[in-house]
Amino acid sequence: MQFTIHKLSPSLGYKANCTACGMRYEGDVIAVAINDDEGHPLGELCPNCLGEGATYTADRLRDRAQVLRAKARGLLDLARDFDEADDFPTLAQLQEAEAEAYKEAEDDIVVIRDDLGTAAYRRGTHGHPAELLWAEGVTHG
Repeated sequence: MQFTIHKLSPSLGYKANCTACGMRYEGDVIAVAINDDEGHPLGELCPNCLGEGATYTADRLRDRAQVLRAKARGLLDLARDFDEADDFPTLAQLQEAEAEAYKEAEDDIVVIRDDLGTAAYRRGTHGHPAELLWAEGVTHG
């Protein structure tokens, strides 16, 4: 196993999840990448796990392995269900549902234009007031 200390680079959009505890971290953080003996990446360790030491980190890795095994079993069950599914949704059905949802969302938007400017509101529902989405040239006094 190989450990490489490096700085996360948020300007490159680099974010990581700790392989041991699962915490997501980003920003100006010094992290440790774990690679197998052939150099293949196995994950990252967060500063907290590093600070707690090797025994703590090993315990967290065992805990995460149990969670991942359970997820893997669930994915295998899901794959079997998909093999047997007669009603698996199609891409066309998804696109039709998206188009309908967008149409409904558009129906809820009201645009008001007058000599003061233009504003768009989402209609209020269930007793909630309308929500201002954007405005141009409108000043609030």
